[in-house]
Amino acid sequence: MAAKNLEQRILDLVRSASERGIGMRDVLERFGSEAGRATLFRAVGRLLRDGRILKIGVARAARYYPDDASAYLSLPANQRQAVGYDFGRLESYRPNESRLMPPEVSERLRHAVAVADPARFADYARAIRERLMVDLSWASSCLEGNTYSYLDTEALVLYGEAAEGHSWEETQMVLNHKSAIRYVLDHIGDIEVTPREIKALHALLAQGLLDPMACGSIRRRPVVIGDSAYRPLDVPFQLEEQLNLLVDKARRIEDPVEQSLFLLAFLSYLQPFEDVNKRTARLAANIPLLKKGMGPLSFLEMSRREYLSAILLFYELGRADALARVYAAGYLGSLSRYSVDASRLLDSEEQRFALRHRRELSAAVRLVVTGGVDIDTAAVKAGFPQEETERARALVSKHLRALTEDNAVVYGLTPAAVAAWRPPVGPPPVPGPRGRDGRMRI
Repeated sequence: MAAKNLEQRILDLVRSASERGIGMRDVLERFGSEAGRATLFRAVGRLLRDGRILKIGVARAARYYPDDASAYLSLPANQRQAVGYDFGRLESYRPNESRLMPPEVSERLRHAVAVADPARFADYARAIRERLMVDLSWASSCLEGNTYSYLDTEALVLYGEAAEGHSWEETQMVLNHKSAIRYVLDHIGDIEVTPREIKALHALLAQGLLDPMACGSIRRRPVVIGDSAYRPLDVPFQLEEQLNLLVDKARRIEDPVEQSLFLLAFLSYLQPFEDVNKRTARLAANIPLLKKGMGPLSFLEMSRREYLSAILLFYELGRADALARVYAAGYLGSLSRYSVDASRLLDSEEQRFALRHRRELSAAVRLVVTGGVDIDTAAVKAGFPQEETERARALVSKHLRALTEDNAVVYGLTPAAVAAWRPPVGPPPVPGPRGRDGRMRI
């Protein structure tokens, strides 16, 4: 019997079985007259490796099911085979050779929409700041079971108004997301994927929720994953070693989408901290995307059930395909919020900046026109924040170019002052030959 035909017939048998699945004894009884025991075991092994069937249980108690995540996860955690941390999973990953995200899907995500010129990403980050802080704060908190609504999250993040009827832990969780997201956006040009930065993100996300000694520190006690048969690594020095290895491999991944998914999957799997691990992984997954000028992954369009199921499949079975599918769908959903209106976002951010500093803007324009100073000096004397020097210079320059005698009143100037300052349009006339009377001929 051809190997492929045998595998298909075994697969059909598994699919036709009841909810209890089938055991190896069933396979032997059905096909033992057609193929030898070793051949049947090899065929079942190939089906398992190819992800076409699932194995639940060990030895003679093992049962085989169709590769259906819902069927596997429908079993209570205590009935699924307990698994520990697999060192080989991370060690065997080869940057730029191994893949969690199929290459064709990664390429599609990278080229779905042109988001922002990396050279202007500081402007883009400022433009999306408020929207991303609300979206990611709400979505990431919601994935942890936080009951804040989107509108309540918006009020808390943007205006500091805590919603009634929520625990202080839920409010703290949202505010921590705000602080951590702002940190990433403000320092994206300098942030690199390093153990220190991962710990810094954790510290920001965990402040007020964990003991201060546990914020940004490798855990020194076991953790239990709820509703999972996975038991994470417990030895502190091994956790530190694995985090260093994880970061080293992540830094060498050239594809930002693959690097992002790698961080999301392996940081969650390692569980290096006492708590707040998945939240840290979700924010860290945005760093490779943002550094390449790509849109962020807000998790806003991600189903909580599908995400948690995909995480459990990675924990317990080492399968990344479900997580890759959830990631891809969620990222495509996120792009529509941060890339389609990128130019409008930049314009509106400039308008908001001008509105916040309208007095400083008028003062700077007056200093240039009547004070005889350059734009940089005018911006400083007018009181623009020192950290906003470049934005202030660009804004003042733009308004000076638009300044006329007709709109002088907007800046507290007179038409005469503008006329005296405004350089003549075009080059001065070229002198022509002079006549005997010394007058210039035109």
